Amino acid sequence: MGKTYKLTFILLLLLCVSCGSDDDPSPSTNNNLPDTEKPKIKLLSPEANSNHLVIDLVSIRVRLSDNDALKNVSTWLVSTDGQRHEVMELFPFTDVLKATEFNASFYPRDIASGTYKLVSETKDRQNNVARDSITIAVEAPDISKTEFAKAFEKGSFYHHLDWGWYPVDFTNGVEFNEVELSSGLYIMMSLDDNIKKEEWEKFVKDFRFEKQSWATWDADTNGELDYDEFHKGISKLELFKKWNLDNSQLVSEIEFATGIFDRWDRNRDNLLSRDEYFDMFYTYLAILR
Repeated sequence: MGKTYKLTFILLLLLCVSCGSDDDPSPSTNNNLPDTEKPKIKLLSPEANSNHLVIDLVSIRVRLSDNDALKNVSTWLVSTDGQRHEVMELFPFTDVLKATEFNASFYPRDIASGTYKLVSETKDRQNNVARDSITIAVEAPDISKTEFAKAFEKGSFYHHLDWGWYPVDFTNGVEFNEVELSSGLYIMMSLDDNIKKEEWEKFVKDFRFEKQSWATWDADTNGELDYDEFHKGISKLELFKKWNLDNSQLVSEIEFATGIFDRWDRNRDNLLSRDEYFDMFYTYLAILR
């Protein structure tokens, strides 16, 4: 069975309305007089003047209300030169809502470093419009292990996947035993049942395991790796032993992020440059790939 169902969490994360409809079954007509009252909107997060790494998952939360019924909400960024960058598609409200808090998230993947105005807009069913905006900054600096671990925790899909489908239990937070570590790395590489040779070749290159031989991993020589073949290959690398810094029986989230950091730090200066983390973060760790 394919693993495409794992991506269903995206809709729950990115498009979530947290309040139900009003008790009234339909918008009030107000004696058939035209509704000219604007809705109300307030951006609750992110914080005004906050800074965000180009690999951060930026969470949006807006409070909306209207005297009659809300129609939709949308959000975008505006650069200093006036260019508009959509970060959330227009979301229509099909239920009759007079008040709600709306949650969404986006990665500033295609956003250049700089200062932006984040604008949220809502319309009611009479197309009266209200907007709220704040200023935020997007940055792509060299980052330390601590900064990488924070971005990993904030944006990693490990916090959002339905782990009931895997031999992994994250009820106490993201942490791996040796078998779960293989599962975590497997999902980083592929959401399919098998890992293709080209996916494996990219993985060993990106994580600096170039001395590995495909033939020693693909035991049945069918041109793909199943989970058992992948687990045996990972076990030979002794990553669990190397990444388990406190010698416990689990690799913690910080240890896991640190292990990835060390593999991506090609010049070993204890910093990841944008060239070292940007493409690989969005290849292996982002919710939306």
